[in-house]
Amino acid sequence: MYLSYFCSHFSCLAIAVLLVSLNQECRADVAEETEAVRAAAAKELVDHTHPDIIDRHVVVTDQGVDEAEAGPGACKHFGVFYRNRQLLHTTVTCFKVLCSSGKLRWVADTSCCPAESGLHPESTRQPTSDPCQLRVCEAGQWTLVPDFERCCQHEKEWFPVGSSRPMRGGPCTYHLCHDGRWEEHYNTSCCFDEVGWHTSGTVLFTADPCRTKTCRDSHWTERDTCCSEPATGRKVASGDIVRVDGCTYQLCHESTWRRHVAFSCCQRRGFQYEDGSLVNLGSACRRDRCVDGSWHVVRREHVARGPCATGWHRLGHRCVARMGEGTWHEGEEKCEKHDGTLLAVANKAGWNDLLHVKENITVWLGLRGHEITEGVTEWHWQDGTPRSVPVLWAAGEPQTLPGHVCAYVHHGRAHSASCDERHLVFCERTHCEH
Repeated sequence: MYLSYFCSHFSCLAIAVLLVSLNQECRADVAEETEAVRAAAAKELVDHTHPDIIDRHVVVTDQGVDEAEAGPGACKHFGVFYRNRQLLHTTVTCFKVLCSSGKLRWVADTSCCPAESGLHPESTRQPTSDPCQLRVCEAGQWTLVPDFERCCQHEKEWFPVGSSRPMRGGPCTYHLCHDGRWEEHYNTSCCFDEVGWHTSGTVLFTADPCRTKTCRDSHWTERDTCCSEPATGRKVASGDIVRVDGCTYQLCHESTWRRHVAFSCCQRRGFQYEDGSLVNLGSACRRDRCVDGSWHVVRREHVARGPCATGWHRLGHRCVARMGEGTWHEGEEKCEKHDGTLLAVANKAGWNDLLHVKENITVWLGLRGHEITEGVTEWHWQDGTPRSVPVLWAAGEPQTLPGHVCAYVHHGRAHSASCDERHLVFCERTHCEH
């Protein structure tokens, strides 16, 4: 009657809470009987020949025994006997009824697993923080297992649904995890031809050497890449060059002509000189030859010791004039207009001359460098002074700067700097004896 009254006046949730409470109250008694309870459950003491007992809503089937078989400590309910320590199955999830010393008690089902929300029956599956792992209730304990239905395995790793990984076929093919298995997919931006798959942006030549095809969003687009010679109309392939003169050529780039100056030529005062040209570049005391894009002195005559022209002042064997301030290239142009060059130092005496300059000034030198490889700069004098002449650099100089770099002098020592900086411009020139 107790259990019938209990089930008819409380909700399922209240039943569960109350049953847990009852279980806690009798935990001490049940602890001693745990092994016996498990053994009884394992024997599945169910007899289908007798009517249901206790309450139709609590006990699933008749599990009673004859009075003669009940033995000491048996329980009797509605005329039905149960052995001492007999475990009865019920309709309440995760709870059973135990016959203990003549009384029926609620006990937790040892096959269920505890959680914050209560007890959960065996085989319950719950998600975890890892999208590819579930916890499953097995024999009263939670066990972590992979989610085979949603995740896919690759080597020793698991990937959630929607994950992708490249295939051996390249970036145009990949595997996509769908419903627990890898499915083969193709990149929709790739293009296919007789060779295979190609990524977007790939450019290939066609049978016509003047046409290429480009992969754009899964489609091939063709274009003409050759140039036509103005005079003859002859087709020239992209990347080929046509010589205009000794120092100028045109490069065909994707059907467009681009004009370039040959690296082997030299430039001065807006003019171009072919490799091997021998010219006078403003100083009466030297002749220079264009060699592979650089000027080299081939003849230097004796310097006359006569007086300097008006506005020019003696500095050692040179006549020097101050031409204001400017960038390195502006200074070079100023000096060329006066038949001179930026300051050059050909020997130790020249550095001593600069060291004795009293003013705290910075002056451009006719010294320029070019980075030939990363971290390596090659320096040369614009007037052709041999590279063997040592440069007296300041401490920590020269610095490694990208591209072209120029030099200026301060207190008799050279410093490297960007050619676009502004420093004083001093021009020098000499008189020669023939």
